Amino acid sequence: MELITVNNYLKIYLWRVLSVVSGFLSLVIVIPHLSTQQELFGIYTFCITFSLYLSYADIGFLSSGQKFAGEEYAKGNQVDEVEITGFSLFLLLLLFLPFSIFMVYLSGDPGVVLKGLSQENSDIAGGLFLIIGLLLPIQVFLQRVVEFALLIRLKDYISLKIDITFNLIKIFSVYFFFKDGNYPLIEYYLFITLLSIFGSLLAIIVIKRVIKYDFYLLLKSIRFKDKYYQKGKHLAFSSFALTLSFIVYYELDLLIIGRWFGIQEVAIYAIGFTFLNFMRNLWNILYSPFSQQLNHFSGKGLIDKIASMLAKITEYTIPLYVVLVLVLVLGAEQLVVFWVGDKYTESIIIFQILILSTIFGAISRPASYYFITCLKYKYIYAQAIILPIVFVFSIFLLIDNLGMTSIAVAKFIVAAVSSLIAIKGILSIFSPAKILKKTLVPIIIFVVLTYIYFPNVIEVVFIEPQKDVVSLVRFLLFLFAVIILSYTLIIVSSKARRHEIRSALVGYFNKEK
Repeated sequence: MELITVNNYLKIYLWRVLSVVSGFLSLVIVIPHLSTQQELFGIYTFCITFSLYLSYADIGFLSSGQKFAGEEYAKGNQVDEVEITGFSLFLLLLLFLPFSIFMVYLSGDPGVVLKGLSQENSDIAGGLFLIIGLLLPIQVFLQRVVEFALLIRLKDYISLKIDITFNLIKIFSVYFFFKDGNYPLIEYYLFITLLSIFGSLLAIIVIKRVIKYDFYLLLKSIRFKDKYYQKGKHLAFSSFALTLSFIVYYELDLLIIGRWFGIQEVAIYAIGFTFLNFMRNLWNILYSPFSQQLNHFSGKGLIDKIASMLAKITEYTIPLYVVLVLVLVLGAEQLVVFWVGDKYTESIIIFQILILSTIFGAISRPASYYFITCLKYKYIYAQAIILPIVFVFSIFLLIDNLGMTSIAVAKFIVAAVSSLIAIKGILSIFSPAKILKKTLVPIIIFVVLTYIYFPNVIEVVFIEPQKDVVSLVRFLLFLFAVIILSYTLIIVSSKARRHEIRSALVGYFNKEK
C-alpha cells in the first residue's frame, strides 16, 4: 500500500474545491435557464428524481464493499480488494435491470406517475424516462468503477480533473440548447448523459495508465462470490436499511409533492432542495478523504486514531456549520430572487428551513462514519427505523396547516432526532459537549452580531434584488467572504488551535523541503 500523505489530502481538496466551483457555476447558470418555464422545470426535476434508485440500488453492498476493499488495500491485499470490488459491481448490475425495465415502461405512459399532463409535456417526460432507463445505468456503473479504484487510495483527484472539464462543457452547453425561447429538455439531458459516460471511460483509461489498476482481474471478478457475501452482508443489510430510511426522509420530497400537490409546487420546492443537495455535496467533499482514512485505521485496528480523528473533525466543523447555516438563512430572500426571480418567492421559507436542518450534520455526520467504520449495527438500525417514522408522522401532523412546507419542517425534525441518536452513539469515544465548549463563546458572539446587523448590511449593499446572473455571483461571493472571515476568526480565537494549525503547516512545509 502506498503511504497516505498530507499531499494526498491537499490534492484532493484542491480539485474538490475546483469541483465546487463547477457546481457553483451549475447553480448560477444552468438552474436559471431551466427554471424559466416553471411547469417544464417541475417535470424535469420530477423525472430526474427517479434516478435516485441508481444511487442506492446496491442494497448496501457498495458502501460495505468500499469499506472492506479499503481495509484489504491498507493490508496490501490487492487481489482481495479488486475481487470485493467486482462482487459489489455484480450486485449493482443485477439490481439495475428492474429499474431499466420500469423506466422504459414509464416512457410509454408517463401518466402513471404524473397526472394531468398535456400531450406535449407527456412526450417530454417520456423521452426523459427513456434516457434515464437506458443510458443512466451505464453512466452510474462506470462512475462506480472509477470511484472504487480511486477513493480507497485517496486519489480521486485524478478523476476530478476529468469531471471538472466535462462539467464545464455541460454547464456552458445551456447557452447552445436554451436560446431564442427554445426549451429542448430531452436533447439537453441526452447530451449531458452521453458526456458523462465518455468522461468515465476516459477516467478508466487514465487510471489504467497512472495507478496500473488491474481491470482485467476486475472484469473476471464481476460475479457472485459467497465468501464476500458472507463478509459484507451484515454491514450491507444494515447500510441498506439506513439507505431505505434515508431515501424516505431525504430523497422523496419531489416525488411526494408531484404526486400530492402538483408540478408547479415541485418547481417551487426544487429551488431549496437543489441548493440543499449542493450543500450536501460540499460536506461530502470535506468528509470523503477522512472516511477512507478511517477505513484504513479500522483495517489496522487503530481504534484510538479513529476516535482522535473524529473528535478533531467535529471540533473544526461545528463553527463552520453554524456560520454557513446562519449566513445562508439570513441571506435567503436575496439569494432566491437573484437566482430564479420573484416568481419563486414561495421558495424562500422552504429554502430557509431546509438549510437550517443541515446544522445537525455537525454531529450526525462524524457519528455516521464511526458507526459504519466500527460496525456499530445497533445505532445504524436505530436510525434506519426511527427516522422515517418521525418523518412520516411529522408530515401527517403538519400537512393540514403547513401544506407543502410541512415536508421541509419534517426534514428539520428528522435531522434533530438523528443528531440525538448520533450523540448517544459517539459518547463512548468523545464528548460533543466538551468539544462545543471550546468554541462556544466566539460562536455565541458571532450569532448575536450576525443576527442583529447582517440583514441590514445586505439591504444597504444589495438594493432591490432582481433575477440576474452577475448580481447573483456578486451576492454569493459576498456571502462566501463573510463565511470564510467569520469561520477563520472563530477558529483562531483559540490559542491551542492557532498553535495546532501553525505546527501542522510548519511540519508540512519542512517535509516538502
